[in-house]
Amino acid sequence: MTQPNFQRERPIGAAIPLSSADPSPLGRAPITTQDYPQHPSKSAAPATAPPKSLLFLRSGLSAASVAKVDAPWCIADLEDSVPLHRKPAMRQWLVSLLEAGSFRDRGLMVRVNGLDRFEEAIKDLQTCLHPDIDQLILPMLTSAEDVRRFDELVSAEEARLGIHVGSIGFFCLLERPAAILDAHAIVGASPRVRAAGFGHADFLAELGGVASDASLASARSAVVMAARAHAIPAIASPFLDFKDERSFGRECEKMKSLGFQGIFTIHPGQDLPARKIFAPSASEEREARELIDQFENGRGIRVHKGKMVGPPMLAKAEETLRRAEARPKRPGPISVIEGRVPRYGLDLASARVGQVMECPVEITVDAGWRTLWQASFPSSSRIHSSSEYARGWGLDDTALPFGMLLNLTLCLAVEPFSESCRLHLGLEDARQEACATIGDTFRGYVRIESMANTSRGDASVIRTTHILMNQRGERVFRLSKDSYYDILSSEQPRKKANPNSQYASLFGDAPQTHRGRIEACAAPPEGPRAPLTPGEVILHPPVRPIGISENLLLTTLFRNTHPVHSDTQHFGHDGLIVCGGFVQALAQACSEREFRPILDERLERSHHINPVAPGERIGAISRVLDIRPISDHLEEVRVHTLGLREVDVASELAGLPLPEELFSPGQSKPSDIQSLCAEYCPQLENKIALRALRVLLRSRTG
Repeated sequence: MTQPNFQRERPIGAAIPLSSADPSPLGRAPITTQDYPQHPSKSAAPATAPPKSLLFLRSGLSAASVAKVDAPWCIADLEDSVPLHRKPAMRQWLVSLLEAGSFRDRGLMVRVNGLDRFEEAIKDLQTCLHPDIDQLILPMLTSAEDVRRFDELVSAEEARLGIHVGSIGFFCLLERPAAILDAHAIVGASPRVRAAGFGHADFLAELGGVASDASLASARSAVVMAARAHAIPAIASPFLDFKDERSFGRECEKMKSLGFQGIFTIHPGQDLPARKIFAPSASEEREARELIDQFENGRGIRVHKGKMVGPPMLAKAEETLRRAEARPKRPGPISVIEGRVPRYGLDLASARVGQVMECPVEITVDAGWRTLWQASFPSSSRIHSSSEYARGWGLDDTALPFGMLLNLTLCLAVEPFSESCRLHLGLEDARQEACATIGDTFRGYVRIESMANTSRGDASVIRTTHILMNQRGERVFRLSKDSYYDILSSEQPRKKANPNSQYASLFGDAPQTHRGRIEACAAPPEGPRAPLTPGEVILHPPVRPIGISENLLLTTLFRNTHPVHSDTQHFGHDGLIVCGGFVQALAQACSEREFRPILDERLERSHHINPVAPGERIGAISRVLDIRPISDHLEEVRVHTLGLREVDVASELAGLPLPEELFSPGQSKPSDIQSLCAEYCPQLENKIALRALRVLLRSRTG
């Protein structure tokens, strides 16, 4: 597929120099069907098994060598790969293989010269047509007229040779921009057309572009759609680096996902991998059969594995089985075993109020944790970034950020508790109690406080208390959480777990030593202090994403094993959501600059309104509810912060009237917030990720 020669040797409209009376250039006598009976494999292969790999044969192979090539479909090339002076010899080589019967039991395609090299195309047809040729690859097409012209030429030569007219099919190679633009007409120009393929090299040579997914996307789609519109397979361009096996495999997977059913192969080592990838896998076959079983008693709509399926899915399943190849079976019976699927999270059948779960993970936080956290959730308060400033407030070293401790408390509980929940609803009374710094080791505990089915009776809400302990036996962090689970049996909430004295002391009252040290400081250090006014609404300028890779890194680091955050096999890339604790932390980080210096924080209440997908941007707006001095050095600021998804806060919300009720400290259902936005502030409809009522402790000096 080299750069095309646009000078035709003969105009398309010229008379056809072929007839039944024309002598064969090689002196061949007419071929009869009695001489070459059609073999079952030849007639059946194109109809029942679309080619998944089309292997270009190396020129000059002997018949013995061809017999050793393990490829169901081969291509003999008379066009691009053959210099002009070598074309007669290549035709002789092909004829010798055909006469030796090398292709009686496998598919053969012959790439003839295009009509841009008219005389060579005529010689190809006069010399090489044979009953063992399944299809002719027609290169350098520009219009449907080119295909019809080839049809006339081939029909005349078939009649002359005694081959059944119409038995040799066409493979339309679409490799010029004009062919891409007229793909549907070209593919439908003749009943001989049995497949279509894309040639990217000639396409780009004429287009003047460079190879990339972006530059080839529209052409690839045009070929696939034209082929599928005429119910024939589409074949992808060859992958030219035949030594790079891994990249070739990825290319095949990508082309399969675009709708191609096979690929040109240029090396025997590419053939088998291509056939395996383009053939339905065993799991795809099994899934197709299971889906078809759902429609045994008629068509319509069904529920299959929790998803709605209908006629389009059924048609795809039926096509999958048509494309499947017979798999070799081992002789005789074999022993089988079944694997055990481990289950994690809360077991609703045994869960009881008062039950305490110890988290199996224990984590020592080193400096790398803080570096990664600060890179993802930047802090504007010196107590988190300056050891000198932190010591000035009576701490031993820089404080671990509130959001980091909150997420450790949440994430350590995922494996024993949250991995089986449907949804994280919200938090209450989240606060730091003991000092925490680099080098501390943490473990977590969860206690079930209440269990109740929803009023609709389709699910349950379980309230739990989560605590984070350090290596000194101090309770570092505490919060309450509401989680959405499957429905409970009628008797479960009435039963309580037996009290366990081992955990009794963990959930009692604990002194707030972290805040105590800050309040006891007599001579605090000075630093930047942002001005605040009660009642004001702040449109925080920062807007930051949690990217796909960042989301995976954070969930792994924090041991958050819930599959909805990382399992693309089950949920796909578009089905993943960011952990609610990370959304909370990012919204708080985006608001921190306008509230600095924050020394301590308590989260009174936080509720999630809309989920956030990896890559979506998070911003924040806050309302200052009140400011209360508590000492000469300290004040408490009560704020209501809204975490927003995909909103350019400073640009889109500047000057926009906002419903005051959005910032009400009272509780509101997510549906009420959605309705409020839809009616009074549509710019925020489906944009509010969370509402967080916070109490910030900050310095009064600056």
